[in-house]
Amino acid sequence: MKHTSNHRNSRTNAFTLIELLVVIAIIALLIGILLPALAKAKNTAKDLLCSSNTRGMATALTTYTADHKDWFPVLPAGINAANPHPTREYVIDHQSGFGGVAGMFSLLQIGDADWNGSGPPSGDNGYFGSPFPGLPNNGIGYYPNGSNEPIMASYLDGLETLTCPRDKSDGWFGFPVAQPANVRWANKLADKIPEAPSNPQDVVSYNISYLYFAGFRAAEPGILFPPALWGDETDDYDVSTNAFWGGYKWWSNTPGNESQSVLDQVGFNPDTGYSDIDNHGDKGGYYAFADGHAEFVSKNPQRTFFANPKATYMNEEGRDLARREAKSINLVLPGRDRYMQTID
Repeated sequence: MKHTSNHRNSRTNAFTLIELLVVIAIIALLIGILLPALAKAKNTAKDLLCSSNTRGMATALTTYTADHKDWFPVLPAGINAANPHPTREYVIDHQSGFGGVAGMFSLLQIGDADWNGSGPPSGDNGYFGSPFPGLPNNGIGYYPNGSNEPIMASYLDGLETLTCPRDKSDGWFGFPVAQPANVRWANKLADKIPEAPSNPQDVVSYNISYLYFAGFRAAEPGILFPPALWGDETDDYDVSTNAFWGGYKWWSNTPGNESQSVLDQVGFNPDTGYSDIDNHGDKGGYYAFADGHAEFVSKNPQRTFFANPKATYMNEEGRDLARREAKSINLVLPGRDRYMQTID
């Protein structure tokens, strides 16, 4: 019997070397095209979240005024049993003494320091209480006036909104910090990577991406427009109205506390008041205003919000610029900035 078998001819399907190289080249080309677009989309999403954070803070701050006779938050600086009624100037000038903005939300600013729950933390901590006689728990977790509730504790839903998702670095200047004129970006004690706080102990200056303008009321006849209250900080030490990269002298286009070499190093933009290493680069920052709205500000905040056209140190060009922008709190009331303070 004759057996026959059918053998199917088969061949192996495979790419040639040239075909593989072509495919790899196409993939590399697509990656090169898509990566910038993806990075841009990612930054846009982060910008939207930062804008949302700012708008949320605008709501929290305006809600606070309803419970405090139209006053926006002011930290109880200098108010204690020995000095129950400090002057307005003293209170305003010492707003940064509670770890800056962190003092509005936490009285135990541990951060990445070590703390055993009783004595002072060991490491890079912020404010953790006032060692005044008569205060409970030796003052740990208390303001000097005896209160142990942060002034904004009940007005913010989540502490994560204190950190901008685009904030990649923050300088650690120690606690307590020296006077602003003695603080330099190049002399910061440590570089920190901000982490969004999940609890009050995580709230410390280097985990916060924003600054606050303390000392305003919801409605002030001498200010013709809603003043700015809250906005993106810089990577420098932003304290007093002489903030934003060492108080750069915009009216004379010369450095303030920081040297020109430092300003060049960080890519400082005098037109916006920000640098390449700040939250949104040198483009500007998001700000919340006293009427509850928020917007992106691309002009130097020091000039825009605090320029005093009657200041003797300012040249005529600077005065004209301040008048044209017409957003400074000093336009109608020269020296109004004496009763406000920038803290970060």
